[in-house]
Amino acid sequence: MLKAVLDKAAFDALEETIQAFYTEKDGKYYLTVTASEGFELTNTVNLKASLVKERTRADSAEKKVKKFETDFEGITDPAAARDALGRVDELANFDPDKKLAAAKEQFEKQLTGKTETERKKMITDHETETSALKKKNEVYKSQLQLALVTNSAQSALIKADAEGDGKLLLPHVVKQVRMVEKDDNTFEVEVIDDENMARLTPKGGSTAKMTIPELVEEMKTNNEFAHGFKGTRASGGGTAPSAGGGVIKGGKIVLSKAESRDVATYRAAKARGVKEGKEVIISDQ
Repeated sequence: MLKAVLDKAAFDALEETIQAFYTEKDGKYYLTVTASEGFELTNTVNLKASLVKERTRADSAEKKVKKFETDFEGITDPAAARDALGRVDELANFDPDKKLAAAKEQFEKQLTGKTETERKKMITDHETETSALKKKNEVYKSQLQLALVTNSAQSALIKADAEGDGKLLLPHVVKQVRMVEKDDNTFEVEVIDDENMARLTPKGGSTAKMTIPELVEEMKTNNEFAHGFKGTRASGGGTAPSAGGGVIKGGKIVLSKAESRDVATYRAAKARGVKEGKEVIISDQ
């Protein structure tokens, strides 16, 4: 009977006609057989080894399936089983204090961000409203100043018999007067000088602020404005009344002897002279 595989010695011992049925490969001689009806010559050792491996693998898989069916009765979906196992692990490692702390931290971050955003918006809205109120307040104060100063000046000019109810002299009075806010949040008008400082009354012995009527009376004695009052235009002799008494004559403030003896009148004349650079003299009369 022919062997499937021969070594060289066995092969050489065969008749030549028999050797024709063998093929040499890697020092071995293999019987050449044509496959027929499902039969062929093959390496059964490898096949048997592979079969053993597959059987072992199948047995292992079958055991795992049986264990799975036993341990997880009613669960037929492996993917669901894996998810369930994952949740079991998660629950096994669940730390409620840690989870609560993490949730609290996240909430505080969200709350802080929201609060900061709202705070910035409130600040922006407040600044916008404040700016609008300041602008409106400036408009109101401007209108109040115009009304208060204008009305006070107009009233003083009318009382001083200004020509045309003082309309021509009104701008000259207004530019020497401003409105100020007092400590009690009320407003008053005050007369100011060229350096924007409040002027004091010409009355002797007083440190009160000059009033608008006093300013108007002073303007009566000023050659620049005297023509704007009724009955106070400079006479042919070139004289005009002086504030607090006396007359302006030849560029000088002339006081009578009687006026010079009145301390308040004399001081007012001297203050007027210093301001306008005029000499104060006392007449013989």
